[in-house]
Amino acid sequence: MKQILLFFLPFFIACQPGDNQPNNSDKEDKSLEAIKQDDRPLAVVTIDNPADYSEDFVNILKEQKQFTPVHLSGDSMIIDGKSIPFPNVPILNQEFIFRGDNKNIALGLIIKRFNYSSISYTIEMEDSKSKQHKKTGIADMSPYFFLGAESDVNELTDQSYFALEYSDTKGDCYTNIRIGIDYSHSDEGEYAAKIVSNCNGDCKDLELEKSPVLVLMK
Repeated sequence: MKQILLFFLPFFIACQPGDNQPNNSDKEDKSLEAIKQDDRPLAVVTIDNPADYSEDFVNILKEQKQFTPVHLSGDSMIIDGKSIPFPNVPILNQEFIFRGDNKNIALGLIIKRFNYSSISYTIEMEDSKSKQHKKTGIADMSPYFFLGAESDVNELTDQSYFALEYSDTKGDCYTNIRIGIDYSHSDEGEYAAKIVSNCNGDCKDLELEKSPVLVLMK
């Protein structure tokens, strides 16, 4: 098995096939129809510094009608006069390296949050048949982050933790990176991550239930 950038681990069984994300086409069609029938104007979005947020993040805000007016100012989103702080997971301008594996696959992840809405990422994976794949990109949090956090489970400790999802979608390909603070080992907590993705070259799709928890490297 050849060494890859982040890790070099043995495996015992092959990756199992993973299905794509659940087909929500019916729900999406109904949602699109509801939007078409909604005669409210699109949201008014103003921004202090456009470089603080990704273009995709801003465009989603501009294309919705439910929350308006929206003002983006530094680490806050102000909706109809109410200020909502952006999540600070992970913290800005610092690189974090994660590793994790299970019997199916080993994963390495490098992330850096370079503005309030987005992270850059590098993912490397290797399965039990020595098939390898590497992907890089930019992933954004949802503009609706304030509606509630996701919850993931650290299968090593059987403890759950809240997670913030950053997504990178291009056509039918998606990469979702879920980052949270796991308090399994200390009161201060440590970053933990999980990856859900397809279009992984010769490696199979990564489903949430089969994706190993990634722990922060010291």
